[in-house]
Amino acid sequence: QLEMDTGEEAIDFNASMETINSFIKNLYKFFETGEMAKENRPFVDCYTIVYKLADHKDHATELYDYHKTTIRDHLKRACEKIGDLSGEPLLREYIRQLDNFTILARWLSKVFNYIDRYYLMFNQLDSTSLVSLKTFREVVFTDLRKKLLDALMEEITRYREKEDVNWEVLHKTINTFINVGFKKDVSLKKVGENYQWTGEKNLQEYDELFEKTFIDKTKEYYTVKCNEWLQSLNCPEYINIALEKLEMEDRIAEQYMDPKT
Repeated sequence: QLEMDTGEEAIDFNASMETINSFIKNLYKFFETGEMAKENRPFVDCYTIVYKLADHKDHATELYDYHKTTIRDHLKRACEKIGDLSGEPLLREYIRQLDNFTILARWLSKVFNYIDRYYLMFNQLDSTSLVSLKTFREVVFTDLRKKLLDALMEEITRYREKEDVNWEVLHKTINTFINVGFKKDVSLKKVGENYQWTGEKNLQEYDELFEKTFIDKTKEYYTVKCNEWLQSLNCPEYINIALEKLEMEDRIAEQYMDPKT
């Protein structure tokens, strides 16, 4: 137990952590069922526990390590659920797991906010949000990025062939190539009904992985299509379809990619 200097009653560390565990289990239930308790009391209780325990150096370290372990364990389970999927099913499951992870990371950043504001200030450690994002990159993104790129290119090709694709899923997947580059001032902000990663942009992953692959595959695709059109279309028809495709590609880049693309 920990006696507080302010004269407050002793806090049992293990019992306190059970309260936090219960809160996290409720989040896991929400991921599976879509149902979660509406009252704020569990969150307030968890925040208060962290606030009280974090003033004790040893417990502050334990809380920080607990956060890291919770995120890592969750992401390992997410990888198991993604498994050996490929193509469009991979993208759908990847985004489902990404959305769940983002919700978990957001709530944990709120619960452990006192750790971020005071404990980390004096220990030169990464914020809890940055820890979450770095762990996502290490555990999930690094191993999947080649398969994600392949699946994205397949879906974009299908769209160019006038098939229906889920651009919300594609857009979120593309954005992860930007998000994993955030290394400073990382946080999660609520935008509408969703949470969005923000931070100081570093587009190295996006440039070297997504954008380069996208441009190379686009060149390959239109090299083949132009040869086909030259064989089958007259001059006005060729110009019309070229203008149509240019407008479509501008729209894709403007709506779903980084502005510089």
